[in-house]
Amino acid sequence: MRFSGTEGEDSFHKAIHLEPVKYVYAIIYRFFKSPLLLFLFIAIIYFSPLLYLARFHPMDTGLDRYFMVILSGLYVVFPSTVEVVAYDLRPYVLLAPLFLLSMLSVYLRRPLWEKLVFFNLMFIAREEGLVFGLIVILFAIAGCKDRQSRRSHATGLISSWFIWLVLSLMYFIWTGYSFNAVLNLRVTLFVLAVAAFSLLALLLLWRKAIEEKVSRGFLQLITYVLVFAPLGFQYFKPNLHRFTGNPLDGIKYATLSLVTYPKYNLYFICALLLTFLVWELMRKRRIKQIIIGCLVIATIMFVSVNAIFLRRDITIEKYTASEVIHDLRESTDKYSTFILTDYATHQAFYDYENVYVYNRLPWYLVAGQERYYPDPENISALKKLLKSDIEYIVVSRESTEEIERLLRSSSIEVPQADAGNGTYKIIRLR
Repeated sequence: MRFSGTEGEDSFHKAIHLEPVKYVYAIIYRFFKSPLLLFLFIAIIYFSPLLYLARFHPMDTGLDRYFMVILSGLYVVFPSTVEVVAYDLRPYVLLAPLFLLSMLSVYLRRPLWEKLVFFNLMFIAREEGLVFGLIVILFAIAGCKDRQSRRSHATGLISSWFIWLVLSLMYFIWTGYSFNAVLNLRVTLFVLAVAAFSLLALLLLWRKAIEEKVSRGFLQLITYVLVFAPLGFQYFKPNLHRFTGNPLDGIKYATLSLVTYPKYNLYFICALLLTFLVWELMRKRRIKQIIIGCLVIATIMFVSVNAIFLRRDITIEKYTASEVIHDLRESTDKYSTFILTDYATHQAFYDYENVYVYNRLPWYLVAGQERYYPDPENISALKKLLKSDIEYIVVSRESTEEIERLLRSSSIEVPQADAGNGTYKIIRLR
């Protein structure tokens, strides 16, 4: 929505993303004092669509049963699944399963109240639910068999969508972040043009559907194709090839991200959902056998050495290297110890009261873009922290040179020895 910022301006409640589920996180952690319960909470929600399908999806033939087993297996072993349920507890990973539950409730023709529950649950994960909510609305209306059903679905879903739109706008205005007027104008115009064209196409299809000049099956097919709309838009993001300047490298990066990075697991869910919808459309046994064969091949591919096992090995390697950081946690108090980190080590101190990332200081210390390293305002604030408060510096080896430069410019002697290893560096100042 073109609001700029990253975390809360002056409190836990004011963040740049509308993620009400964070209050559920807070309650769970308040009572159990362990991140393990948070991981369990995410895992339960992430895999809940499989339980939902097992309860309500028809299993009339042997092919249906094979299809469900193989597709469920693919859902579990897809490489980014490991990252989704055990990476960094970000609420956005819940948007994928909640979107899938909402679409499945429509696909399985569940009662309207159930569809409304899942539809509204999408918005507790992230404000992007507004985008995926439009897909659910179109899918639900296209699947209605009569005018009365279309009217009730349109009223309930569209009303909910507009309520969340108003709440989102009010929330972002309340947070106090400035409206970003420097975003790429061409990208903005492109997005607006796509939105306008999509709205026009939707209105035309809707009018023809009312006039019964377009078959319901064709309208559903158009809806199925729209499931891939967010995936297609991902390739138009300019930041995908910003790091190389080569659009082809950006496309390769985006494709790799779809497989391994938790943020893009949502697009895997879209592809999986499309498989459900195609299965519903295809009546011929031969075509269904081909679909099952493709799923088997995909499952084998994603369990190969280059996918989930590779992620497992990387996770084990990172855990072994981080043992020195866990040892430091055991010997420090999370309420009184001041620690300076970088992006690579910040999450290890997720529950510490006084932890700072030198790359990006909190908004309350330095506001706006000046809080990013190496802005002079950022460096000035860092020097004050280093001289007065910071007790430990815990960073990756890649940040060592920058940290040592900061220490020298702050007239602080750089220790010759540290308690780190080949991956991380730990410096004790006090």
